[in-house]
Amino acid sequence: MHTGIEMVAVKGGVFDMGAAQDAAFKEWDEEPQIRVTVGDFELQKTPVTQALWKSVMGTNPSDVVGDELPVTCITWYDAVEFCNCLSVRAGLTPVYRDYGAYGEKGLYRLIIADPAANGYRLPTEAEWEYAARLGKGGAETSWYRENSGNRPQPVGTKAANALGLHDMAGNVLQWCWDVFRPDAYRKPPRPNLDVVGKHRAARGAAYWMREESLRPTARNLPEQHCAYDFVGMRLARGANAALAVLADADWQKQHLVTYTTDLKGRPYFNSREDFPKTFTRPKVEVRPGHVPAVEIKTLNGAPTIYIDGKPDTGLMLWRHAAGGEAEFADFRQAGVHLDLPIGWFWTAQGTIDTKQVDEVFDEILRGNPQALIMPRLHVLQPRWWRVANPTRQVVGYIPACDRHAHGHWDINTFADEKWREEAGVAARALARYVEERYGSNLMGYVICAGDTGEWSPGWINHGEFDFSPVQRDAFRKWLGDAAADVPRDRKRDGRTTFFNDPAKDALLMKYTAFESVAGSDSLLHFARELRAELAEMKRQRIIGAFFGYQYAMFFRMPHHDFHRVLQSPEIDFIVSLSEYSMRNAGGVMLGTPPIGSVRVHGKLLYNEEDSATPLSKRVRPGDPNRYGPPDWWTTHQLSVHKIVGSWLEGGTSWYMDWLGEDWYRDAEMMKLIAETQKMLQGQLGSDRRSVAEVAVFHSEKTIPLVRQVDTNLRAWRSENREPLARLGAPVDWYDLADLDAVLATGQYKLLIFLDTVKFDTSKLPRDMHVLWTYLPGMSVENAVEMMGMALKEVEAPESFKHYSPFALPRDGSSVEAIGPKIWRKGKTFWAPAPPLTTEEFRQVAQAAGVHLYGEGGEQVLANKSMLMLHAAKQGEKTIRLPAAARVTDAFTGEVFSENDRVIRVAMRAGETRVWKIEPR
Repeated sequence: MHTGIEMVAVKGGVFDMGAAQDAAFKEWDEEPQIRVTVGDFELQKTPVTQALWKSVMGTNPSDVVGDELPVTCITWYDAVEFCNCLSVRAGLTPVYRDYGAYGEKGLYRLIIADPAANGYRLPTEAEWEYAARLGKGGAETSWYRENSGNRPQPVGTKAANALGLHDMAGNVLQWCWDVFRPDAYRKPPRPNLDVVGKHRAARGAAYWMREESLRPTARNLPEQHCAYDFVGMRLARGANAALAVLADADWQKQHLVTYTTDLKGRPYFNSREDFPKTFTRPKVEVRPGHVPAVEIKTLNGAPTIYIDGKPDTGLMLWRHAAGGEAEFADFRQAGVHLDLPIGWFWTAQGTIDTKQVDEVFDEILRGNPQALIMPRLHVLQPRWWRVANPTRQVVGYIPACDRHAHGHWDINTFADEKWREEAGVAARALARYVEERYGSNLMGYVICAGDTGEWSPGWINHGEFDFSPVQRDAFRKWLGDAAADVPRDRKRDGRTTFFNDPAKDALLMKYTAFESVAGSDSLLHFARELRAELAEMKRQRIIGAFFGYQYAMFFRMPHHDFHRVLQSPEIDFIVSLSEYSMRNAGGVMLGTPPIGSVRVHGKLLYNEEDSATPLSKRVRPGDPNRYGPPDWWTTHQLSVHKIVGSWLEGGTSWYMDWLGEDWYRDAEMMKLIAETQKMLQGQLGSDRRSVAEVAVFHSEKTIPLVRQVDTNLRAWRSENREPLARLGAPVDWYDLADLDAVLATGQYKLLIFLDTVKFDTSKLPRDMHVLWTYLPGMSVENAVEMMGMALKEVEAPESFKHYSPFALPRDGSSVEAIGPKIWRKGKTFWAPAPPLTTEEFRQVAQAAGVHLYGEGGEQVLANKSMLMLHAAKQGEKTIRLPAAARVTDAFTGEVFSENDRVIRVAMRAGETRVWKIEPR
């Protein structure tokens, strides 16, 4: 048997599965209770540790690393493979068998369990809940938001339940066998047939979740092919008849034998001969009407959409699924424009699916004949193209198995010139079709590629990519080295240094830079193609994309050539979203790109507001992918926070009905949307210039220089963002490449440099206060030169072991310690071990003379004519203005001040208030 695994024997029995009718907190998918019988089985005492995973699989996929920490960043398929590998090593019969890919995109795999096998497996949902009920959640037994420090903790360090099981509530979610069915308790169970589906059940709670999530009945639904930094696993053993599969001939024929059709019975193309060789131009019925000219220009300090020469708020509705005619009509009544996806339009070589296009356009126009539409134009290669070009899609490398995964990501490489050329022709054909047929209802295009259309090769983070021949050849061409190969093992496991070694890691550093160049090259190629087609038709439209994600998923997104995209005249706007983990009531709004850089280049930022509403049937409060507010009051407060917050940072938004569930079909919600639209329309003529006195910089050029361990860069760059957002004053975010433009404004009193490459600091004004973090310039020597402080390299404290090299001020240097983590020399501040707290940032801001509007701990956003506060806690709020002003409620017109610098208002926790500011 494999050593180091403690299993606990669980005596079976009968129990009521799901939430009781009088439960204090529950979700609809936890009820009604059903009577379930569970047989005897064994369950691992703790979640699988990183040490155990590495001993079996070879490497460690986790973001936060530590032998006794739970393994994370594993897909459900990884968990299944781990079970089988461990069983073989232990001399046991593996439980699982892989029957290959299925689904329209071939993205999923059919896994069948042997109910009689004696190997390791995942517990069923029923087994997990049965074992978890013999305990309680809370600080004594659980790691959760209030005590975890927002990261996983060593397993087994909290009290066990009555069975002796640790971490059954909190720390990390744990994969279960079952396909997730939201109505599992409302229909007769059929575990022997539920083996196909997109989501698998995960039980428990994660380190970032709230206390109410610690209940044993809570259900979660992560996607089985995705890896998350808060999902791990726990082993089970023992026969379970519920794992049996009905092996009758019809079932075998449908699920096990052939995959020439997808699950809806639609045929796949199987050979090159199936594809037409010439492009078919569709017959177009031209619809009469005025064709609007749409552009983006800076108005009163903020990039703004202009339609036929008139400024517009740009607010839109994004609806994912069909059946939304009534919702489109509701938004028409609110005066809001509309947006839609087009999907997989390229149906064969030389053919576009005009029927699909017409269906979605016609549905929108039935709801709102005057709608202006901005299609999401997908250029990702469709299924038939992948079959015709089997060697041209991403090939991942899985370090844990030392093997390549062909088609695991199911997305073409962004460096593929053949794809660019052929998809570009198809995209132009589609644009011409919609322009000729629907030209009077078009405003622009969102160019989408990669996983979910967000220009990522895949959200899976347990492997590396791209090892396809196409990518390798493109890299060689870019590098000018015909013998170069794509580097592997990019985390460089076993090293303690923060940075890559230029001597040993030169190829890796160049390849990391190349990935982002390839992404930008592809995006700009399609933008140029689309722009050329529009020019031929004399159409003026706006073009944009999801891009510039620079504060998370650093090594999975080819977005670190963003400055070049912002400089391109082909791109008019950038689509962003606010960080999911911070969008709860009392949270903060933080976008994925450096919003200040977007604005300084004259590009419009579109914020995708995809938080759910209480009308969602599938998104629950605290959902790891979408924040589902618990009630309508909270929904309204968060809507204003995100929509007006984006406006105050110089952007606009679209409301997103992500699942097509009519999220906004509530009279009071639509009233708020109409009021928001009216209020922002009234602000178009107001001064929208930034009033931030703090500018925060990072450098996209950092990415090739640091080891590919998300945790390291997250602590240096990302984990400083929320404390800064709660400063009590607005903050602007920039890429270092825009430093000269920022300095030219003369508006900032404090510059904060997070991760930055070496640059000439003599350009910084002598009277400017500057805060540096960790090692600017990526070495002790560069930090000494850039900061003008005498430093010495020392061994990092235990709590900062991930920072190596580590430095402190040299003995006898004229440096003053102003706190446990900050040193000061004149107007230069240095924090060698980030992240800092809000209070530490406020201390530096006050020394720099930054105007602080609030007391800190809550987000304040403002421009020259408007101010917003989102309350984290209940109580009276004191807001101090830079100068006396007339202050009125932006929605109601209520006067708060005629000529004062201080206003006071009582607010509930999670409440958002917006005021118009008219300086006297």
